[in-house]
Amino acid sequence: MKIILLVVVFLGFSYIGFGAGNIYLEKEKFYAELTNFINYILCEISFLKTDLISISLNYKTENKNFQSFVENLKNIFILSKEYEDIKILNEQENLDLKNFIQNLGKNDSTLECELIKNYLENFKTKLSETKEQNKKYGNMFKKLGVLAGILVCILLI
Repeated sequence: MKIILLVVVFLGFSYIGFGAGNIYLEKEKFYAELTNFINYILCEISFLKTDLISISLNYKTENKNFQSFVENLKNIFILSKEYEDIKILNEQENLDLKNFIQNLGKNDSTLECELIKNYLENFKTKLSETKEQNKKYGNMFKKLGVLAGILVCILLI
């Protein structure tokens, strides 16, 4: 019975550590998908003169967090709803995204492309920051979860 308890405690702490570490990975994937999406917007606006509603309706992604962002775009452009925060992002990051969305579609295509390029550079910087955070903290939380599990198991023995 004690062995089962130790295994459960170890697995619980490991699960918490991996969950905390995966937040950084999810954030990195989100920003990678966001930069791809912004490049897609630039191409669509520059060459095909596609409107933003069509772009948001036609864009497909497998990333669940980014899918909620695309759904957000659809709701804002089509239904005129308010921006809903993305759960994995902090308040400032959500504010940056909200400002990006609010500035879309307000200018002619040339000025719009320049504005989008500026945001793209900002989000690329954010992507490199999240990659560094994932390397630094993502693995740290995973290792700490396992080590905490081992420590608690030793203390329970």
